[in-house]
Amino acid sequence: MDNRWITGPDFLLWLQYFVHQVRPSPVKKVLLFMANRISHKYHPALEIAQVNNVVFLSFPPYTTLDRAVYGPKTFFEQEINIFQKAHPGRIMNQLDIARLVTPAFLKSASAKYAVHRFSSTGLWPYNKHFRRRFCTSDSPRSSPSS
Repeated sequence: MDNRWITGPDFLLWLQYFVHQVRPSPVKKVLLFMANRISHKYHPALEIAQVNNVVFLSFPPYTTLDRAVYGPKTFFEQEINIFQKAHPGRIMNQLDIARLVTPAFLKSASAKYAVHRFSSTGLWPYNKHFRRRFCTSDSPRSSPSS
């Protein structure tokens, strides 16, 4: 069944197109900020990136667009509350939900909101100490001796 998530081969096709359009070089490398998705770890895509001067920076889950643009689901919950007050006792259907997603998305996906939320990820303004929250147990920074 098609779940609509991008697959590794899909990502490879996109990356090949990206490289063709952007034309990175050894003196003009490209840094791509990536979500932590399995398709972004597809080995043939990693090889294409390395050969073509594309550097991936992969963020831990829930630190990029999840927080910065799509933000809290409270906007959607607010739309549901408005709907329920306007239509007491009515059960929501798929069309109702689709109608509620748009205003909620437009509230959360604004440039102003994105800039504000990027600060919570440590991206802007840059926060060199932010990564410490995501160190793994085998990381030198999180070892008991440091």
